[in-house]
Amino acid sequence: MRGVWVGLCLVAVGCDGRAVSLDSAVPAADGVWRLDRLPPPDGPPDRGVLPASHRDLVISRLVLPGPATAAKLGHDYNNDGTIDNALGSILGALTSITGNMDLQQAMDAAVNQGSALVLLRLQATSFDNDPAASARAWLAAPEVCCTVPQSPTQCAAQAKASCFSGTHAFQPDPADPQGSLLGGPILNGKLDFGPGSMKLPLLFAGSGLTLDLTAARIEGTIVGQTITNGVLSGAVEQAQLKSTLIPTLAKMLDSTVKDPSADPAVKDVIQTLFDSNHDGSISASEVLNSTIIKTFLGGDVDVDNDGVMELTLGLGFEAVPAVISP
Repeated sequence: MRGVWVGLCLVAVGCDGRAVSLDSAVPAADGVWRLDRLPPPDGPPDRGVLPASHRDLVISRLVLPGPATAAKLGHDYNNDGTIDNALGSILGALTSITGNMDLQQAMDAAVNQGSALVLLRLQATSFDNDPAASARAWLAAPEVCCTVPQSPTQCAAQAKASCFSGTHAFQPDPADPQGSLLGGPILNGKLDFGPGSMKLPLLFAGSGLTLDLTAARIEGTIVGQTITNGVLSGAVEQAQLKSTLIPTLAKMLDSTVKDPSADPAVKDVIQTLFDSNHDGSISASEVLNSTIIKTFLGGDVDVDNDGVMELTLGLGFEAVPAVISP
């Protein structure tokens, strides 16, 4: 954990809010200012403060992995040369087999309506290069970003002019008041923060849920005041998936099967894959025990070395300027 706190407390202030004296702090051999090398609370008076600045942003789009992108979004957690994204592969497979069940459209709607927002505060001495920068990530309190949710195009345009205008003020969700801190370098405008922990909002078929990510990482490229080509990755414990995500996916599949306007071919595929007792309904236990889910649900990486495999998840993201008022 100390490695995470290194960048998180930063180089401008100590973890207790004190200014850091350059005279008494000693950098490590790699040049990074580390927590255990800062002066103690009762140390000498400050005679110089390392400069720092911050930028506030809001994630304006979360990009779910699809059949062709799951293997490109994420992080190589076990250093085998392959991107790990088992949960992303499940979502990509569901997108592929269910045809017109557009998971990305639902996610876009949740973000544009203001119900699934993530706030980021970057802090660094330079946003071009800083070996010990950091990011604090919060779930945002719900906002009304558009008034026409029934029209995805109009809703997106309204959200761009309101919540994603660069001047909109946000507050952290009361359920996540402190947020999460992830430290890491910015090199040539590319940030690579983590590992740490953070909360991730998702929405499927009108049902929202929040996943707790461990070994979370935030990567991307700083372009002006924005972040582009962002990748947000982490791991989810199997117990959490069984208690939250699987029931939500079952609800989504069941509502599609029972929707008179849904494509009959899509209904047939869903029932073939998930309706094991042929009663015309899809339950959480049927989803949990389906072949397509069980293929991935065993987990792919043991990120915390506790002997139990977690499921990795990687998503793309874009972020624009914001005003965060904790």
